[in-house]
Amino acid sequence: MSHTGASEWEKKGNDAVRSERGVKPATLLLFVLGAIFGPVYFTYCEYVSGENAAIHTLTERADRWELPDGAILRFRGGLGYRPVVLDLDPEFNLYRFRFTFDVAPGRAPREGTGNDYQMSVLEGDTSIFERSFHAAGDGAVSVALKPMEILYRGNYILLLEEVGTPAIEVAGVKLEVRTRVERMRMWLVWSGLVMLAFGAAIIIRDVAMRSLKK
Repeated sequence: MSHTGASEWEKKGNDAVRSERGVKPATLLLFVLGAIFGPVYFTYCEYVSGENAAIHTLTERADRWELPDGAILRFRGGLGYRPVVLDLDPEFNLYRFRFTFDVAPGRAPREGTGNDYQMSVLEGDTSIFERSFHAAGDGAVSVALKPMEILYRGNYILLLEEVGTPAIEVAGVKLEVRTRVERMRMWLVWSGLVMLAFGAAIIIRDVAMRSLKK
């Protein structure tokens, strides 16, 4: 037998062994790409991307506050924290706000009980961005909002307002402002999840078939 013929025979034999005992390279590649474009990309956009631009500590609450232009802002649904003035620039889009609530351990009355809040960003007296959210738990309770886009550079006012009577006692709130946050492309996430599921299904099928042959 020639050297070329022997090499081809060995290659076919190795491929057969891999097919019989392990995961096929194409299936493994599909699984890895699905993991990267699915959960890994989602986690990066949601929790890792961006840069810390500023941190503010909110402790004072009242039913009214004076804004920088002298206007009096009144809260009707509950108490609001002291307004925060932010210098925002489209060059640093996207922006993400993360609130961390300092709740004394064991102060939550029961599981799932928490406080409702509304966050607003004002340009002058016009609200350009609003989000309502729920914060529950004890210790350091962190809530990250969906990214927002700024169209014009300037000073903006961020308001954090309690909606209704708080169910848990909060000692203070840390506001983290992140810039240059990645815009998540959900079509890419879903494509990754489909590839991941398809690759997992092939692996499970191959394992089941090998088990039946034994």
